[in-house]
Amino acid sequence: MMTRYSVVRWAQVAIGLTVSVGLASVTVPVSQVVLPASAVSDAVDVAADPDVVVTAPSGVIWSGSRPTFTGTGAPGAQIVIAGSARTVGTGEVGVDGKWTVESAIDLAVGSYALIVTQTTKSGVVSTATCAFVRRDSAVRFTAPTSGAALQTARPKFAGTGSPGATVVIRDASDGDKKVAAAGVEDDGTWATEAWGIADGVHRFTATAWGQTDEVTVTIARVDPRPLVVTKPGISSPVEGPVDFAGTGDPGALIEVKSFTKVIASTTVRPNGSWDAVSVIPLPAGEYGFQVFQTALNSDVDSQVIYVSTRPADKDVKFTSAVVDDRGIVTYAGTGQPYASVEVTGKSGRVLATTTVGIDYMWTAVSTVALPAQAYTVDASQVTVSGTRSAAEISFEIKNPAKAVTFTGPAANSAVTNSKPVFSGQGEPGAKVIVKGSVRTVATTSVKTDGTWSVRSDIALDNGSYALSAVQTPTNGAAQSTAMNPFVVQYKAAAKLVVATPAADSAVQGPRPTFTGKGDAGATITIKGATRTVASAVVQNDGTWTATSTVDLAKDVYNLTVTQDALNGDMGQATVKFTVR
Repeated sequence: MMTRYSVVRWAQVAIGLTVSVGLASVTVPVSQVVLPASAVSDAVDVAADPDVVVTAPSGVIWSGSRPTFTGTGAPGAQIVIAGSARTVGTGEVGVDGKWTVESAIDLAVGSYALIVTQTTKSGVVSTATCAFVRRDSAVRFTAPTSGAALQTARPKFAGTGSPGATVVIRDASDGDKKVAAAGVEDDGTWATEAWGIADGVHRFTATAWGQTDEVTVTIARVDPRPLVVTKPGISSPVEGPVDFAGTGDPGALIEVKSFTKVIASTTVRPNGSWDAVSVIPLPAGEYGFQVFQTALNSDVDSQVIYVSTRPADKDVKFTSAVVDDRGIVTYAGTGQPYASVEVTGKSGRVLATTTVGIDYMWTAVSTVALPAQAYTVDASQVTVSGTRSAAEISFEIKNPAKAVTFTGPAANSAVTNSKPVFSGQGEPGAKVIVKGSVRTVATTSVKTDGTWSVRSDIALDNGSYALSAVQTPTNGAAQSTAMNPFVVQYKAAAKLVVATPAADSAVQGPRPTFTGKGDAGATITIKGATRTVASAVVQNDGTWTATSTVDLAKDVYNLTVTQDALNGDMGQATVKFTVR
């Protein structure tokens, strides 16, 4: 920050204003003070003292009880760091604008928001806040506590320390033998476990970065309860995840292993019971496992077991319920081969029965016709092994729809169009598909008046055809089908020719007349880029005439002429002319 001052030269002074001259002062009237423009000389910029800034500490710090504070400020300024009740430290800003102050008092572990005050040589005061959290960097035991009696040869240790440090646990009662180690986490905690500690009194030390803590405990192991596996028993479980169960020593670790892979694990409950489920499903087959119990005192017990799994019976399932126009329902689904399946209504009335095939599929046709309404029925299955399962399916029977008819082309008639128009009647809104034995020829929907009509999407070769119209109502009623045989005797349409206007000729506007030749009965359409200019139908003699229905301004035109023949053939030509 810069402050600008002006240097003034006095040209003349009157009585009333006090003016210093050397070591003396003179008073002159204010009204006599004259400040001509020439009296003001060049301005002088003077840098203001910078405010105090704290650079450290901040956030979480792991240090001793007397941290070091650093920052920047005005050279020669005095720095005072204080809390709400007392001064923490003082110092002075160096000539390089930096300052360092070490705490003069011990700071306990906790959160701080100290005020740093700077007083410059000119008496300007500025402040800044130094916020941080101090944590203890010394290594500490939090578990076990001194004097504890442990009944395990695998004592667990936990404590605090500096993040990133490695804590080494030694047994001072056993020649300072290293028994465990752990890394301190970012939150300042650590945990580890020792193995094979003998009975007796032990003094353990925890060391990290030259700091040490210690704890004294007594190890007095108790013989654990033996491992017993009670499940699976002699019966063979079904394939899939297998349940294991038994008894053992409370708190002991139970592991079921296949060679070295653990497939199930748990901890024995305080009442001595345990159970575990395999983490992987076991397909049908023969298996051998070894179950291990590792007690809290490090004793290990084990037992070998053999398991034989069998394929699981497939539950019964519905896949469909198809209703015909009589209200007879055909039910279908899957299940266990050779199992019996019974389909019943919610009232318990038996509607159909069957047996599941070797291919796991079953079909059952209802023995009663059902009236139009919504239904939910059950399928119950009993397998050869006695396993039972059930499923249900919901469906709705609608009032029967009007059956589709296929009347155009007329039955056994001959059509000369390679893309004939198909027509008939059906249920309003129903979808109609016209198809042969392998592909769909056309698709449409029945109109509100109960009729449908659609031109073939594909050109049919000359020959005999027997196509089907398949109707699917939108109300869920059963499909209906109608067939129609006919013969295609297609003959190519006559070529489209534009006679007038002649190419690149000039015609009288604004509504010129177009003429030409084409296929009798074909529709002629003459269009520009955006609109139709004229249209006509080819006469029986093969000629056509069309007069423009719009006024054409004087200009050059390049129009497109199309012919849509009755047999479905399309033709196209262009005509370029000038309207004068």
